[in-house]
Amino acid sequence: MAAGALYGVSDKIQVGALTPLGIDPNVEWGENLNLSGHYLVHDSEKLDVAAGVGIPLNFGDRDVLPGFTVDANTRYIVNDKIWVNTGNSLLAIAIDPSAINLNMNVGGAFQATEQLSVGLGTQLASIVVSGDGNETTTVGDFIPLSKQSMVWPRHRAGF
Repeated sequence: MAAGALYGVSDKIQVGALTPLGIDPNVEWGENLNLSGHYLVHDSEKLDVAAGVGIPLNFGDRDVLPGFTVDANTRYIVNDKIWVNTGNSLLAIAIDPSAINLNMNVGGAFQATEQLSVGLGTQLASIVVSGDGNETTTVGDFIPLSKQSMVWPRHRAGF
């Protein structure tokens, strides 16, 4: 589980922060803080595309800045209540040791109320190329399923 916040700086810019939160058996904050920023590149009635970057900070026993992610968040709006999305963490770039992951993920969400959306997502494939020339490709080896619910204090979910 994680706790976080997103803030719309403008109609086109959104920043956010997310951190792990354990609640079993006691409440415990994680040692990571994921910062993000996105810019809405395309906005139409049915399709939204936002370019962004994610910066995962680690305050545990590893490097504070192990890398970053490049996003191409794409959302296709099926109707007023349902959308499908892809492009989150499209490229994950590690600094040391150097590696690049190309991730293909897909998800969907349901806007239950003006303030609450619920979604599911999975990573379909990942291609990893490391700095030492090793290459790993994973396609359907396992299908991780992520669940999310978002509470929006004022209005419907943005990009």
